Amino acid sequence: MNKVIIKKQRMSQIVEAIKRIAHSKKQSNHDNLPATLIAYHPPYKSLKNATPKNLEPKQLELVNKDLGSYQPRLSIKQIKEIVEPYRFQLPQEFYDLYLMGNGCLPIGISDDTDWNSVYNYFYFPDYPARFATLQKAMSCYCDMLINDNPRLLPFCTSYREDVVLSIVGSKKQQETSPVLVTYSDYVNEEDPCEMNVLFPSLTNMMLAYAELYEHKGKSTPTWIEDIVQKYGGNYRWFYY
Repeated sequence: MNKVIIKKQRMSQIVEAIKRIAHSKKQSNHDNLPATLIAYHPPYKSLKNATPKNLEPKQLELVNKDLGSYQPRLSIKQIKEIVEPYRFQLPQEFYDLYLMGNGCLPIGISDDTDWNSVYNYFYFPDYPARFATLQKAMSCYCDMLINDNPRLLPFCTSYREDVVLSIVGSKKQQETSPVLVTYSDYVNEEDPCEMNVLFPSLTNMMLAYAELYEHKGKSTPTWIEDIVQKYGGNYRWFYY
């Protein structure tokens, strides 16, 4: 098995993009993880900025049940332990992402914030279409792909249950990987080289989202398509 190499986290482009996204979400007073979870579980009433103090007992029970053991951010040691079964090298940008958010992204960038608290994160890109926790991604890999398609790692579900986003590992660690989009029914069989490319890298995808959040509603009728294409994205697959 290849030795996993993880570089010391630095201000990479993907980290910069995540911080821009986090700032935008703080400015827009975006729902945090508990608030979004409650909104998708009627008859619980939706609310902004959920905190343990403003939740009703049943709401708090739901949050503790679904998010009580949730790790919103991982350490390098935790990442290494979780990805140990993976047979290839994951790109550096993927580690940078999960050091910042484990299937979610932060709201705000203040150093004084408790980044171990689920109340300071939001589902990205959205709920229920969101990045998977690294634990869930690796569980999917071990259950479905480790023998049949071992380079592929699905990391994002979609609004349509039959579509997933994946990255591709390599024998020698690379800085980036293309973001691939495919149907879950074929993820075991399809050659990664023949899959549709959503973005040329995970970094490009996050940079596109950062610009979309910063310029929402301020441009031409084709502003979304223009930004997606600016970062090499496939607009046809963007609303997967």
